[in-house]
Amino acid sequence: MRLVAEFIYNGKSTKDFDLRIINDVTHELSAYDVETEVVPGRDGVLLLDNQRLKPVERAFPLRLDDEVYQSTTEIAEWLGVKGWHDLELSWDEGYIYQATVINTISISEVLKQLGKLQVVFLVHPIKYFKDNSKATVVKEETIVNRGNVEAHPLIELTGSGNTTITINGRKTVLEDVQGSITLDMKNRMIYKGNLSAWEKVVREENSVFPHLDIGNNKISWAGDFTMKMVKNEGVRI
Repeated sequence: MRLVAEFIYNGKSTKDFDLRIINDVTHELSAYDVETEVVPGRDGVLLLDNQRLKPVERAFPLRLDDEVYQSTTEIAEWLGVKGWHDLELSWDEGYIYQATVINTISISEVLKQLGKLQVVFLVHPIKYFKDNSKATVVKEETIVNRGNVEAHPLIELTGSGNTTITINGRKTVLEDVQGSITLDMKNRMIYKGNLSAWEKVVREENSVFPHLDIGNNKISWAGDFTMKMVKNEGVRI
């Protein structure tokens, strides 16, 4: 029995709306964000590396199997939600994408008239392992980043006082932590509870934000703290 391909976006599946993917899905591959600059008197161009991957587009041609088209408004509301949301593909098990729909105009009307629709997602250039769960880290432990890009973890420290987190020799210096602090490097946020805690980060020349190299990462920290981490390992798409 051949399984019908589906995607799950923002917690709901194409199957929930009687939508069927009708053609092969095509998409761009991720690329580095590089600009070019012409330099007078120099052959070619100068490449300016912005040191990031650009998002990509993925298009999904869909057909509405329900001939009554009663669910078109619900479909428009589902796909028209703002912001980034989880996207799961049935043919790429084990990974979660981050995506947003960029062509939400007239979704309902197109479905009513044609029963077909092409949904275009803007997709974050890294897909994340589904099993990126929170785990306790042991001091002086070597943890592995299984992905093929640097990982930007979520780190929860519990304890009080000053500390320095060291990952493969790179140091992140924190001072006057009171009870706990969370370093969410994927979203570039540092907080305690609902309050920002950026003031706890010591801005020194040798103090950097923590990340995990591809492969092995030896991690340690100073002081009487415990650590939990979501590694946010991912693969370039």
